[in-house]
Amino acid sequence: LRFILFDSSNQPYRVLLDSGANISFISLEFSKRQSLPLTEINSFLFYLVNSLKEPSFWVSKKTKWKFYFSNFSASNGI
Repeated sequence: LRFILFDSSNQPYRVLLDSGANISFISLEFSKRQSLPLTEINSFLFYLVNSLKEPSFWVSKKTKWKFYFSNFSASNGI
């Protein structure tokens, strides 16, 4: 599912969420901009393989990220 989320300063962020997934990934840059608390992953690390255009990397930190959905209607002046 594709969404556009807004943070507390109304900055929009495009996200792709898998409602059936046990784990989702966000960028370290995004987590820092949102001041999400990060902790080391101690049990096992993930190796995230990206497309050919982006480098693959080890995922070694985790966070709990809560967000809430609100329904709103968009008006186009009709």
